Amino acid sequence: METPGFIRRIQHWIDDEHHWLTRRKVAVFGVTLVVSGVLIGLFESGGEESPSVPAEVYELTIPSRAPEIVPEAVEGTPAEPQAEAVTWDSVEVRRGQTLDGIFREQGFSISLLHEILALSEDTKGLTKIRPGDVFDFERHDDGALKRMRYPLDEARYLLVGNDEEGLSA
Repeated sequence: METPGFIRRIQHWIDDEHHWLTRRKVAVFGVTLVVSGVLIGLFESGGEESPSVPAEVYELTIPSRAPEIVPEAVEGTPAEPQAEAVTWDSVEVRRGQTLDGIFREQGFSISLLHEILALSEDTKGLTKIRPGDVFDFERHDDGALKRMRYPLDEARYLLVGNDEEGLSA
């Protein structure tokens, strides 16, 4: 197969030392393109987040403010049963995840989510969740939502309760 005429002319110009398009100029232009491409790639990849290390979730019990008074068992009187420890299911928000998606994954209805968001100004703020935030869920025996806990800051939690009287925050 024969090379087209315009390619032969370009080859002739590159080989001709007196023409404006020389090998040296083509080489400098090529190196400039490669270096600028590498620099642009470095700057664009510098803004990405580094892969996150999965967080470890520790189950912590929050002590009540009032000291617990345990009545002593009197002989012949049965002692009262101790309260069971609360079991929280913790969910850490992943990148791109929404509160709607979290509720669906937990098996809760979207109507329940809308009722929670309509409770107060604090619950309306739940729509502004970020990756790394943690939601804790406590369930009734039938799997329905009993309580939901979300840290507002280091000292305060938003606690949403769901009992026979309805929702409360």
